[in-house]
Amino acid sequence: MLPTWINSSSCGSSKIRDAVVIAFKAELKAQPEAVVFSRSDWGTFVGTIICAGCNSEKVKKVRDEFFATYNHGPIIIPDAEMCECASCGKRFFTPDQVKAVLLAVKRQARVEAGLLTPEEIVAIRHKLGLSQSELERLFGLGPKVVTRWETGRVVHRKAADVALRLLALDPENLKRIRVRRDEVDGAGSGVVPVA
Repeated sequence: MLPTWINSSSCGSSKIRDAVVIAFKAELKAQPEAVVFSRSDWGTFVGTIICAGCNSEKVKKVRDEFFATYNHGPIIIPDAEMCECASCGKRFFTPDQVKAVLLAVKRQARVEAGLLTPEEIVAIRHKLGLSQSELERLFGLGPKVVTRWETGRVVHRKAADVALRLLALDPENLKRIRVRRDEVDGAGSGVVPVA
C-alpha cells in the first residue's frame, strides 16, 4: 500500500507540500482522502496523529520501500519511515517524515548521478579556505545556493560538480577562477582589470 499526503491548503509550507504532491503524484493516483495531524503548527505535534480515513488513533511508524521521481528519473528509497493506521491500513507521512524522505530522494539522486555529497562539498570548500559566499561569488551563484548544496536541500548541477572536483585536484585553479571572475565582474562595471 502506498502512503498518502495531506490535501489541504492549511497544512503548512506550500513549497514542501507541492514538492510532495509532485513527487508522489504518480503513486497516489490523486487519492481524495487526506490525513489529518493533531498539531499547533507545521512540524510541531501537540497530540496523537489521527487517521483521516477512519479517525483512528492507532497509528504506528513503519519502514517500507518508497518510489519517487527526481528530474524525470525513478528513485527508490529502500527504508522510508512513514505512518500506518492499524485500523484501516492507510499509510501517510508526517511533516518530519516528508522532510526526511525528500532529503533521502535527493541523496539517492546524487549517488545515481555520481555527484559529490554535501559533506564532500564542505570538505573541498574548507580545503580551499573559502566561505560559502566566496564560493558563490566565484561560481556566479546567488546567495545561499552553497548552503543549500551543503545541507542537501538542493542537488547541484554536474557543471558545478566538475568545477569543484577540479578545484580539489589542483588548488591553483582557484587563482584562475578568481582572475576570470574579477574580469567578468570588472567588465560589467566598466572597470578594466589590471593584468
